[in-house]
Amino acid sequence: MRDLIAGVALLGSLAAFGASVIAMFKPLPRLGMPTRRRALAGIGVAFALFVMTAIVIPAPSPDLANASAGRRPAPEAGTVRAADPQIAEVQAYLATRHASIKVNLDQMWSDGDLTKHAALVLKAAGQAIKNEASDLPASIETVNFWFTAPLIDGHGKETRGKVLEFRMKTAELKLVEYGKIAPEGLLEFADDIEVRVPAREGINTYCRQNRPTSPLFCTKAGG
Repeated sequence: MRDLIAGVALLGSLAAFGASVIAMFKPLPRLGMPTRRRALAGIGVAFALFVMTAIVIPAPSPDLANASAGRRPAPEAGTVRAADPQIAEVQAYLATRHASIKVNLDQMWSDGDLTKHAALVLKAAGQAIKNEASDLPASIETVNFWFTAPLIDGHGKETRGKVLEFRMKTAELKLVEYGKIAPEGLLEFADDIEVRVPAREGINTYCRQNRPTSPLFCTKAGG
């Protein structure tokens, strides 16, 4: 309704202003502006309508403003999405009691750091799940974490692709005492680990250095 009123007021101000300007040079008695004084009054009316438009027109919603600027809306507090800025999407499928969490890593880490940074995101998400995050229903039993990273394709152009994926059981994530475990320790609960070519060297490096503390992860990841 406010949009309609604002639109009518804007059109009225434009029409009044246009007619008043014409009446300044050529009287328009049929429009009630036979003299310049009346034309000036018409300009005043046009200005008043313009001010009314500015007052009545609704402010854009935050989501619309973000979309116009090419920004994604900020995630709500208490969600998995809000647990880490690198978490891009959280999709829950009630029919299968499964969820998918997409993580866009800031950069393509090397020398084993990829695994450590993936574990940090996993810890943040796990804590949110344990705290009953509002965007992951309690009925969800498994979660697929999949990580993308900036890459350079065969033509030397920057792109983004999946580098790592694994599945976690939400029941196990809810039992973890997060204050008493290193982030990498969570990777021991990972199943169905898929390591893409860009991440293979980094996973191998991590496992050479950390196999004693991450034996299950390294075995499943083939590191």
